[in-house]
Amino acid sequence: MKLKHPKKILVVDDEDILLEALSDYLKTKDYHVISAENAFDGLTLFMSEKPDIALVDIRMPDMDGLELTAKILKHEQDAAIIVISGTGCVNDAIKALKLGAWDFILKPIQDMAILDHAITKALERVDLKKEKLAFEKLLKEQVRLRTDELEKINTRLIQEIDEHKKTEAILKANENHYHSIFENAPVGIFQTTPEGQFIDANPALAHMMGYETPKDLIDTVKASTIANVLYEHPDIRSDILEKALEKKDWIRVEIKFRHKKGDFIPINLIIKESWNTSSETKYLMGFVEERCN
Repeated sequence: MKLKHPKKILVVDDEDILLEALSDYLKTKDYHVISAENAFDGLTLFMSEKPDIALVDIRMPDMDGLELTAKILKHEQDAAIIVISGTGCVNDAIKALKLGAWDFILKPIQDMAILDHAITKALERVDLKKEKLAFEKLLKEQVRLRTDELEKINTRLIQEIDEHKKTEAILKANENHYHSIFENAPVGIFQTTPEGQFIDANPALAHMMGYETPKDLIDTVKASTIANVLYEHPDIRSDILEKALEKKDWIRVEIKFRHKKGDFIPINLIIKESWNTSSETKYLMGFVEERCN
């Protein structure tokens, strides 16, 4: 089983006592902590270590926390930065937020639960951002594969049919090709609740299952569950969710979905569960493509 790496946090503060106290506390929370006594070293560590979160003190000599925040965000536009500000420096904290910092904490920190909450919120946002990028990457790959498939179909049509039919087929393939890329995703895409209700579904999935619109498909499922409406056997969905939970990543299975008319369609189902900080499933996302037998 693949071990989960601890989240990496960079702490930048010119006060040795506070720097050591914060670092020691975060280590007790099983974070991988790296620290710097000034903004210059902090910037160097950020560039080389690529932490998940940076905790940055605002008031530091030579280069202050505002300048460090600006330099970090210039290097990484959506970097997770939490600034630490004295009670008399709230205006500086607001300036940091306007620059692009995610949150701020006032010192002295009387209750470490405030720090825990700020870090937890930031990490959830970091994970969501990574998940979104992974989802977009997978979608682009699906589009690329389908585009390659359409190009092969075009080539085969050119080789197999006469000139008149070739022209018609090429025009139609090109029309479908551009419609797929610019107006609709080429595969079925969905989000569902763990209990088996659609959060969202795209036109490709609705059409694949014989419904005119995504709303028709979603409304049909509302009266029951996805497992009962689409799956060949309701228990199949539970088995798939168990596999996805165990792998904690995208899984691909070959199953059959029920068409609106009652026929079963062989499909490739690519699915992943998304979790909250308590390891509870928030929702599921996935792709559906019809399999040619």
